[in-house]
Order: sequence, then C-alpha cells, then structure tokens
Amino acid sequence: MHMSTPFEQQYRGATRDGSQDELPVASPKTEDETRELLRFAAEDGLKVLPRGCGTSLGLEEPRRRADFVIDTTQLAGVIAFEPSDGTVTALAGTTMASLAELAAGSGRRLCPDLAHTKSTLGGAIASGRTGEDRLRYGPMRDQVLGLRAMLSADISSKSGGRLVKNVAGYDLHRAHCGGRGQYGLIVEATLRLHPALPKELHLMRRFDSLEAAIDSGNQILSTPCRPLSIRVWHNDDETSLQVHLGGREDVVSAEVLLLESKLGDLQETTSRPLPQTQIRLDGPISRTIDAAHWVEVIRKKAGASHLIADLGIASVCLATTPTSHGGSCQQASIAALPARPKGTDLFGATQPGTSPSAAIVALQSRVATGLDPLGIFSR
Repeated sequence: MHMSTPFEQQYRGATRDGSQDELPVASPKTEDETRELLRFAAEDGLKVLPRGCGTSLGLEEPRRRADFVIDTTQLAGVIAFEPSDGTVTALAGTTMASLAELAAGSGRRLCPDLAHTKSTLGGAIASGRTGEDRLRYGPMRDQVLGLRAMLSADISSKSGGRLVKNVAGYDLHRAHCGGRGQYGLIVEATLRLHPALPKELHLMRRFDSLEAAIDSGNQILSTPCRPLSIRVWHNDDETSLQVHLGGREDVVSAEVLLLESKLGDLQETTSRPLPQTQIRLDGPISRTIDAAHWVEVIRKKAGASHLIADLGIASVCLATTPTSHGGSCQQASIAALPARPKGTDLFGATQPGTSPSAAIVALQSRVATGLDPLGIFSR
C-alpha cells in the first residue's frame, strides 16, 4: 500500500473547499490494507473516492467532497468460477475483459459486453455500465447475483449469493449498481453467466436522414426479433442503422429474412467500435426528459462529431471531437428515442452530467447515511 505524492495518476476532483485539485491515490494490494485506509479516513475525517481503472470518472459531475482516491485495481482475481451453474465470482479489481475471456472458454457469455477492455468489475458495477447487449440481457443490475462491500474499517455488507436462484436477504447489491461508490467500497461480486451465442451477425443499412434511421430502428422493436443491439450512427458523412443479431444459426437466418421484409436489403458488416473519446449517457432516458438539457450537455463538452443512439434502451453516445453540427440534430434524435428501457437502476434515470430530482437526492442521502454513517465515502 502506498499513497504517492506526486500522485501516481492524475485525477481532477473536488476537494473539501469545492475547488478543483488533484487527489492523491492509494493502491491497496490486500483487503487488510484497504481497511487501514478506511480507518485512516474515519479517524482524520477524510472523504474517500473508490475507483477502478477510472474509465467512468470523466462522466461524473465533480464531487463536492473528496480527499483521496482508493484504487482497487490491485484487488484482483477470480474467487469461484462455476460454468455449469452459470456464475463467476471475482474481486473488484478484476477486469471485465478477463472475466469475459474466462467465460467464453467454457461456452458462456459475460454481460454486459463492455467496449473498454480495462473496465474493472467493481467499477462497472459502481458506474452501472451498459453494454452493447443490454437490449437483450438487461442492465448491470440484472447480472449481479451477490456482492460484498466495505462500509468502514470494521463493517462490511454482504447480500445475494453465488447462485442464480437466491432469495436470501435484501437485494442490497442492487443499490451499488450505479451507486458510484457512495454506499461503500465494492470488494467482490458474483455475476450471472449466459449461454454463448453460436452465431453473431452485424447488419447495416444507410439512410438519408437521422429521423428515417430511427423510425426504421423502431420498427424492429415491434417484431419478434431479439437483437442484442439496434444502433444508429450519425455524423457529417453518413447516417446508418446497425443491428446486432445472435443465437442459433437457423434463428438468426429467420430474423434476417424478417428484417429484410421490413427494411429492405441489409448489408452484412463487422462490429463497429465506439469512438475512444466520447460522452456516454447510458439509459434509461425517458422521452419526457427535456431534450434541451442534453443539448446543453453537448454544448458544454465543446461539440460532438458522432451521435450513436442505442434504440430500445435509449442510450446515447457522443464522440467529443469538434463538429460543425449544431444542437438541432442531437435534440431531434434524442426526442425521438423510444421509451422502452429494459430494466432500470435503483435510482432511475440519474445520468452522468445531469442533476437528479429532489426526491432521488433525498432517497440517495437516506441510503448513504444508513450504509455509511461515518460519512467516509464521497458523495
């Protein structure tokens, strides 16, 4: 364990007085070292910001109170892997990519399918990360079967278990999904595994307008097809609809015929990675949310060259390189997204870059006070 100054990684956060400053980073290698850090924080009245690899920290509004970061990436390793039962248990610093590789080797699929290879298990849960396959498999909270977290140096919480069918205790682990480290430091978690898909296929069709692409994508939602994703790409050069199918070969073939009967000829393509520099506003986003707010988020981030909308879960990704597009096209597309999110997080539609409602803030405060009475964790 060490706390380095100058800091081993640069991270801009909010200090106690609200000013922007770099935070020191502590990297415990064991749970005992983590407890000592929490004891140190409680005794000195310091606020802790838990962090995995930090891929989601840039999406958050600056924290009002944070004195140092606890980096969990060295708390890594698989604790239990039961492919026959469809479960895997690992420490919080284990990367999602390594767990996905482990599952695939035994004919299983890990969800969510995250684009960032460095995302950790604890960080993905705390940020409520959405994968490309959410339309079929649901959000992260549907994948977490059990979780253990440190609430202080002497108190830990444990809920759920390592079985798919587990009804013991409260679903406290779901509070941590999207909780952004406010309710404790995640130590380990058990995820559900799904059967591997024998065949996956990516299809694409180009359109002349963003509205036409979204309308065609919405038609797919009314069919019996069960795509992993329906994604609209829009930039200066192209507007396209991309559909990701998966399953038995005969089922995928039947879905292709059905989609072509609705949309016309579809071109087979390869998986298209999301831009490396992006703002990701993960669903659910209700149609009733003021679209002007999202345009303001875009404006504050200095424009967006790409808009990528995942239909059916109302998730929007914006590449952040400069663009000649104004806010009108983004506003029109977000307003047109269907309100059919598959599952929600405990605190609903509180998204990165947004301000939650007073009711949500009050609920978050009550939960945080109950789980963190010493006020150790940043919020």
